[in-house]
Amino acid sequence: MSQKNEFDLIRLYFAPLADDKGALNLQDDAALYIPTPGNELVLTTDTIIEGVHYLPDTPPEKIAAKLFGVNLSDLAAKGAKPKACLINFAPHKNISEAWIAEFTAQVGAALKAYDIKLLGGDTVAAPNQAMFSLTLIGEVASGGMVQRGGAKIGDDIFVTGTIGHGFIGLEDAKAERSSPCRDLFEYPQPPLAFALVAASYMSAAVDVSDGLAADLGHICKASVCGMQIDLPAIPFADPVSKNLLAQLNGGDDYQLAFTAASENHDKLKQLAAEQSIQLSKIGHITDGSDLILLNSDGLTLDYSSTGTSQELPSGFSHFGMKK
Repeated sequence: MSQKNEFDLIRLYFAPLADDKGALNLQDDAALYIPTPGNELVLTTDTIIEGVHYLPDTPPEKIAAKLFGVNLSDLAAKGAKPKACLINFAPHKNISEAWIAEFTAQVGAALKAYDIKLLGGDTVAAPNQAMFSLTLIGEVASGGMVQRGGAKIGDDIFVTGTIGHGFIGLEDAKAERSSPCRDLFEYPQPPLAFALVAASYMSAAVDVSDGLAADLGHICKASVCGMQIDLPAIPFADPVSKNLLAQLNGGDDYQLAFTAASENHDKLKQLAAEQSIQLSKIGHITDGSDLILLNSDGLTLDYSSTGTSQELPSGFSHFGMKK
């Protein structure tokens, strides 16, 4: 790391971003946060690790952008408005100050774009792989958080945006190809604004981070239900690809998958159009516990409620094989 110690780096690069009085100028061991009266707190945290979540030569501004994107995606799935955050910063020991400046500049841009207050965190030097974590503090009206366990039999199933751009974007990044999918992989764009206005019409939701099939399986398990998914209805990033299942399970899409009563369909379409969000109905909730995938050839493939199958690969797992 720079010749400066961690306290110098905090003072120079992070303290100027922490202008909320609850941050206490980043000079204390903790911070203060007072929630809005009538609201509940929604907390989420994610860690991204070099070589696992981003390629080793990824520029610092892209690392910071992804760090915020993956966490904002979690709050979007809860219908929660981000309010404040804590950042744990663990770059390589020999990192330059210019690198740190570029990383924190992107942090500042994200804080401004989403009106988030930086309250604190931790700064250390990583001995091997660099890693960064973000804890977001969000708020919802009391009782208003969307959970995974609220889906009802007969509900429709929707996804926002496209599915598979994370998988394609990673391949493009490895090959050093520029593409819209690579842009979305490196700069995730979770549909937060749509989620905030549409949450009251959702019965259950999950962000698409580990792969659509696996993440829908989480709703099945939490809601104790089954699903029927129409493969041709899924808005794949590359719909003419012969490898649609890789897009289905690739992860890193950071879109929303959610369920809603059929009578809310028109309202959801209206809200999506107002936010310029692509919204696709891809199936419905069924009795039972299996996620059933119907392809265009009429072939039925079954998923268990955990999102795993002997016929299809499961989504991303930190403690198992990917794809």
